[in-house]
Amino acid sequence: MKDRDIFLKDGPKIAIIGGGPAGCFFAHFASKIARERDINIDITIFEGKDFCQKGPRGCNMCAGVISEKL
Repeated sequence: MKDRDIFLKDGPKIAIIGGGPAGCFFAHFASKIARERDINIDITIFEGKDFCQKGPRGCNMCAGVISEKL
């Protein structure tokens, strides 16, 4: 086993702090990898902003231009 290898057993809980681009990308790819490996995971994203509002207190529309190919 290499130091950078991470192994998840079935049923882990993952908490992501921040629902911005990085948090959403991590949640997306973690769930994708878990499905590919037939692992059940529970992901919770904690976000302080209200994305129903525009501007600094809410959504600044940045995620709409990010491609999964990044």
